Amino acid sequence: MQRSTFNFKIVPGLLAIVMTVVWLYWPLTKYFFFQDDFILLSMAGSVKNWWDVFRFSDVIFWRPLSVQIYFNLARSLFGLEPFWYHFISLVLHLINSLLVWKLVNKLSKNTSISWLSGFLFATSPIHFMSQIWIGEFPIILGQSLWLVGVLLAIKWLQSPIWRNSIWFFLIFSFGLMAHEMVLTLPLMLLVTVYVSRKIDNKREFIYRKILQLLLMGFPAVAYLLLRLFIFPVTATGQYELQINGEAAKSVWWYLLWMLNVPENITYQSLFPLRIRPEFVKHFPLRSLWWTLQPLILTLILGSSLLVKKFHDFTWNKKYIQLGLLWFGIGFSILLLALGHKYPFLLTFALPGFAILLSASIIAFIKNASRAKTYLILGSFIIMWLTSSWLTLRFTESTHWTAKEALIAEKLIFQVKQHPYISTSNIVIIPLGDDNQRQASLADQLGLQIMFNNPLIRTYYSEPDNLNPPECVGLETEELDDCIKSHLIVRIKG
Repeated sequence: MQRSTFNFKIVPGLLAIVMTVVWLYWPLTKYFFFQDDFILLSMAGSVKNWWDVFRFSDVIFWRPLSVQIYFNLARSLFGLEPFWYHFISLVLHLINSLLVWKLVNKLSKNTSISWLSGFLFATSPIHFMSQIWIGEFPIILGQSLWLVGVLLAIKWLQSPIWRNSIWFFLIFSFGLMAHEMVLTLPLMLLVTVYVSRKIDNKREFIYRKILQLLLMGFPAVAYLLLRLFIFPVTATGQYELQINGEAAKSVWWYLLWMLNVPENITYQSLFPLRIRPEFVKHFPLRSLWWTLQPLILTLILGSSLLVKKFHDFTWNKKYIQLGLLWFGIGFSILLLALGHKYPFLLTFALPGFAILLSASIIAFIKNASRAKTYLILGSFIIMWLTSSWLTLRFTESTHWTAKEALIAEKLIFQVKQHPYISTSNIVIIPLGDDNQRQASLADQLGLQIMFNNPLIRTYYSEPDNLNPPECVGLETEELDDCIKSHLIVRIKG
């Protein structure tokens, strides 16, 4: 039996990806808890009976592994230090990027395409929200388990024994407890069967292994039965199924976001052209890079496909199929709720797009000289990294998540400075012009969690009416006495 040895030749490439991701995303580790973070921390802190963690409820999401279990463990290890939560999310994103590289290498058998695909996935700015928002950890963990599941599917194809199918079953089950998008894993299992070169008669193989395949797909059937029929959840608002003009716009925005166009562009009017002043304020001329990015990348993609049509199309066909199938599987679940659209939801579809783009670029330079190859690849990588950096920094300066994290941190700091906070159960906070303060603190939960006091009541009032209900209608002197007697914390500004 031969031992598998580590290939040290891949170390420079791995280090390059790690260092680039840290360069792009490390600035987001400084942000504080906000909004849903407090809700998830509260859910983790309220766990009394671990069996209750796995119960279904009327909440649209069921994520016991990535919410109650993870946040309970993280809170016991890191307390209320947001940096460590960000650090775990960043490390897991790096692991996912390396898993994408490894998977593409196994499925495509092409080193160049796998390295470029892993790089594009790792450095794409669509991961902004899942890195700045601790509450979006479930999609990162869900993708980790999904990618491991695909690796296990490949291992099962190489050795289709019951032990390997059981491992797939277990990882798939855990993945569904982390994020509902893992539901697409059986489709990717079929893709691995389809692209496998070792299986000559794929239909016969499926018939012979039908019992194992049924076991491997059973978690999906059980999950759908539970969520759709036994414990149904009513999808309302942005979670409703949409088939209209707005849905078509959502698809269009998703495609642009994968080409490094920032999310903020969604809020501008293109027909007719109207650009909001805030967008122009944070739009330096050098950002023209990412403005032209969609056109440039689309031209590269189209040109390479056109070139292959007249040359060796079969060389690129399998990569195009793999990319399209992977992208379609990852994107399919987004079509069910196009009203709920954010760039980070593309994380399951992004590897497929990265394969398409990478295969097209490699095909484009296939017959080029070494000097021309280095020039084209170098120019593309510089252009991609420039657009990623500018899009991330632009998004960081304008996105509502960054604003709410800063607001929550500032309010918590102000409350901590108040002399009554150690004994007070009442806090008065002005709403402010932006009306984001109540949302950033998740209403009551923010202060209750940060001060470990479930009795704290937070009132959000207009700046000129910061009197608590207990002291309403009193004159100035009586009002001051009332506030002192109740040890009320009032935040001004």
